[in-house]
Amino acid sequence: MASAPVTPPAAKTPSVPVPVSDAVTPAVEPAIGTLPEVAIEALSASPYAATWAPKTAPAEAITFEPLLYAGVVGKAGSAWYHVDATGELVTLTTDPAPNAKIVGFWPGDAWMVQTRTREEDDFEYNEERLMKLRAGNRWVPQKYGMNEQWFHSGTGVDEFGRGEYDEAHMSTRSGMLMYPDTLTSITRVAGKHDDPMLGEHRGRLVDFFETGDGKIYLVTYEGGAYNVQTQCDEPECVATSTKKLPLGDWSFGRRVARGKRSISALASAAERRFVLHFDKTRDWSLDELPAEPLPSGMWNSDEGGLWILSGEQLRWRDTDDVWREVALPAGMTKPSVALSGDRKQVWIAGDVGGTPGVFTTPAQL
Repeated sequence: MASAPVTPPAAKTPSVPVPVSDAVTPAVEPAIGTLPEVAIEALSASPYAATWAPKTAPAEAITFEPLLYAGVVGKAGSAWYHVDATGELVTLTTDPAPNAKIVGFWPGDAWMVQTRTREEDDFEYNEERLMKLRAGNRWVPQKYGMNEQWFHSGTGVDEFGRGEYDEAHMSTRSGMLMYPDTLTSITRVAGKHDDPMLGEHRGRLVDFFETGDGKIYLVTYEGGAYNVQTQCDEPECVATSTKKLPLGDWSFGRRVARGKRSISALASAAERRFVLHFDKTRDWSLDELPAEPLPSGMWNSDEGGLWILSGEQLRWRDTDDVWREVALPAGMTKPSVALSGDRKQVWIAGDVGGTPGVFTTPAQL
C-alpha cells in the first residue's frame, strides 16, 4: 500500500495531475528472470555515550513535534515553543495556533492538514484543507486543483481495494504531495520542484520514495512478490535494477531522504518491523528492528546519518551503515526528539527526576 498519509486518512504548486501510468509499460518487456533478494540483517548497535548539553526548559514538560523532518517546535501545556536565532526555546505565536499535527521542514516548508466533517442529505463526509506556514507565523490555506480551500477528495476504491481518492503526504524534498493509493497521479502543492514522475517499471505500483535530488525509487508488485527498484528511464534498466523483497505483504510508513541519492523508510511484513535503506554504494538492505515499541520518529541528519526513537531507545546509523545505541541524558524518561533546522543538532526533551529537561547534542556523532 502507499505510505501512511500525514494526518487524516493522514500535499505542489497546483497543476493538472500527471498521469504516471501513460508511459510506464513498455511494448516489449525484457525478461527479468530470478530476481536477487534484498537481505535482512538483525539490527545490531554498539552503546554510545553522547555528550548532552543542557538548555533552558519551559516550566511545563514540552513535547516536540515528531513529524517535522527538521526544525524544533513543541508544546508545553497550552503554549507553543520554537528555537529562536540565539538557539534557545522561546514562545511561539502563529495565526491561527496549530490545531493539527505539524509536518515538513520548519519554518520554510511547514504544513498542517486540517479536517472537518460535513453533512449533506443525511450523508456525512470529511473535508480537508492544506495549510502552509508563511513568514514564520501565519498558516495560509493552499489551493489544490479547482479547490480554493476545503475539498473532499472522494471515497472510491479499485479492484485491489486501494483508495482512488487523493490524500496528503509530506514530501521528503519539497511541498505537499497529493496522490491516491493507486498512484495514478501525483500533484505537488506549493513546492519548489515539478511533480514526481514514476518512470519505467513492471507490475503494479505500490509506493515510491523521493530522493534529495529528485530521483524516484519504486515499490512494485508482480507475480506474487514485492519488488524495489531505483529510477529507470528504459526497460533494460528495470530488468537489471529490480530487487525482490523477502517475506509477504509489505507496507511502508515514514521515510526520509538522506543526502542526494539515499533513502530510509520504516517498513513491516509478516508481523515484523524493519528499516529499508537504499545507499548508493550498498544498494538495498533491510535492518530488522527488535521487539520494542514502534518508532515514534525518524530523522536524517545533515551528513546523511539516520536517527530513530523507539520508546526510550534512541539510535543513530552513520553513513557506513554502523548503528549506535545512544544513551539518553542521565535520568531522563519519556523522551521527545527533534532535529534543528540545519539538521546538525539533536534536541531531546523529557522528564528528569520529575522536572522537565531539554538537552542538545551534535547530529553527527
